[in-house]
Amino acid sequence: MSLSEQRVGRDPRRAKAPLGSVDADKLAGDGAKPSSALVSTRRVAYIQANPDGDPALQSLLFALHTYFFHPILTLLFFVLLIYVVFSWLFSFGVVSMSNPQARQIYDLLASVVEPLARPIRNVLPSMGQLDLSILVLVLGILFTRDYALPTLIAAVPI
Repeated sequence: MSLSEQRVGRDPRRAKAPLGSVDADKLAGDGAKPSSALVSTRRVAYIQANPDGDPALQSLLFALHTYFFHPILTLLFFVLLIYVVFSWLFSFGVVSMSNPQARQIYDLLASVVEPLARPIRNVLPSMGQLDLSILVLVLGILFTRDYALPTLIAAVPI
């Protein structure tokens, strides 16, 4: 320790990192939590378990998941949610089907949702007026986004 550090009472081993740097606590998820904390903690744990390997492929896959697949699946989740709300508004007469703007938004949402829900409807048994295909689709999206993709990426050998 230098004389100036002794006078101030600072220990250089306990010095805080500058704002722009990345420390191990943030990577491990102890600091500010990223949007997919599960992914980052699994990535850090896997890299720590295999320190000899080159984690470039796995880092690329985690970045692809975090910045491409996760946002797309989240957007699709919200599209499904808005589609369901619009269908309820039309069913209960809150919004008229003759309203051209509302109908145009609903048709746009249906053009995204219906091709995904149709194969599920063909497999599920008929429940009368109750359509469970959207629920199955939402559960599938959440399972894929939050569990299946991070688990598959963590299983990729370096």
